[in-house]
Amino acid sequence: MAPLVGSGLWFGSILNYWLVFLVNEGSNTVQSLTYDPSTGVMTDVGTAATGTEPTTIAVDSVNHIVFLTNGGSSTAQSLTYDPSTGVMTDVGTVATGNSPYGVAVDSVNHIVFLVNEGSNTVQSLTYDPSTGVMTDVGTVATGSEPNYIAVDSVNHIVFLTNSFSSTVQSLTYDPSTGVMTDVGTVATGSQPEGIAVDSVNHIVFLTNFISSTVQSLTYDPSTGVMTDVGTVATGSKPNGIAVDSTNHIVFLVNYDANTAQSLTYDPSTGVMTDVGTAATGSGPEGIAVDSTNHIVFLVNYDANTVQSLTYDPSTGVMTDVGTAATGSNPYFVAIAYKN
Repeated sequence: MAPLVGSGLWFGSILNYWLVFLVNEGSNTVQSLTYDPSTGVMTDVGTAATGTEPTTIAVDSVNHIVFLTNGGSSTAQSLTYDPSTGVMTDVGTVATGNSPYGVAVDSVNHIVFLVNEGSNTVQSLTYDPSTGVMTDVGTVATGSEPNYIAVDSVNHIVFLTNSFSSTVQSLTYDPSTGVMTDVGTVATGSQPEGIAVDSVNHIVFLTNFISSTVQSLTYDPSTGVMTDVGTVATGSKPNGIAVDSTNHIVFLVNYDANTAQSLTYDPSTGVMTDVGTAATGSGPEGIAVDSTNHIVFLVNYDANTVQSLTYDPSTGVMTDVGTAATGSNPYFVAIAYKN
């Protein structure tokens, strides 16, 4: 299985991202690094213990809380962090369904969303923004083996990929309670994995792992109903995906091809145009984008590194910056802004 990206939140161009968080599946740790927003060069901060087989991660940059899923422990975990240093402090865990996977956060309404791959459900939890303590809300049925999830916190819509059903699913939610209501599904390519959302222009992007394509869909922000736009070819086995909603660029990683790929898109239609690729380490998985400083971050699962690349916001062309060491088998990455 391969991971995805990003929480799907869009904060505009006023934020100064400067912290990277990632989970090390093989080390059972979550790791933080600072980075120079003018160069993308990273500096390791340290790790904190997680449950068994942490898989994905999301960050509330406003309240300085990290959320992650522990696939082997069937728990969701939260940690607070010092925004001036990136040092993390464990808060605790809450039980999930079987084998939780993708996670996303609505930091405005203080709701965490995750998918339970082994239970075929999507779960929501509210949290206290002052402490990070989570409270379970409940679940809604999904398709077979849901993988990744993204949230439009402006219009209160959750999007997720159902890997074995080859569908993308949307649900609306009550921002005051976190209670979800299913909207429906749209067909994807074979084994959809990563998912990201442009909540400004109402476009969903996802990767089809077996079909080796990236797919876009528009959606009605008042209902969450999706309409397929089409696909573009990728490298072999694409998984993680992220979107720069300001400059209209999609970034993804191709696991088997050991490349990162960028595509521009028309914000009025969602139609994508391939830009090209840049070399990564072995087995790239999760990816995240700093759309203010024009830096992409990705984790190389087999190389045990996190990699940064700058990009030209007018073209999407990427330039490698370098790597920093991680724990064993880094699986997913997220960024936080300095405030």
